[in-house]
Amino acid sequence: MEYSISIIGLLTAVWGLVVVIQPLWHKTLIGFFARGRRAYAAVVLKIVVGVLFLLYARQCRIPSVIIVLGILTVVGSVLFAAMPITRIHAWFQWCRSRPLWFYRLWAVAAVLLGILILYAGWPVS
Repeated sequence: MEYSISIIGLLTAVWGLVVVIQPLWHKTLIGFFARGRRAYAAVVLKIVVGVLFLLYARQCRIPSVIIVLGILTVVGSVLFAAMPITRIHAWFQWCRSRPLWFYRLWAVAAVLLGILILYAGWPVS
């Protein structure tokens, strides 16, 4: 479990690279979560990741970065889930109406965030 945070960072960076290359894939994924109450599955996944960050932060190279990211992830996910489902669907529709360069820009940010998580989350020897 000592590399779990770094693995999450690596997956985030790889995900971002894939979206830079193929942004329509991410747009389709947003469409999948926009149906019904599927958005709550993503919320649960984000809360689990945030809790993992908080649980394993002390084992990381830069624990303060991982703690801050964990808190932001959990709080943001809870606040998102607290919105009415109609507002969540409207937010997804807004995201899906964005041009492809918007997805690529966010994907570059995801790559950088993933690298930060990978570096800060690397276990201390």
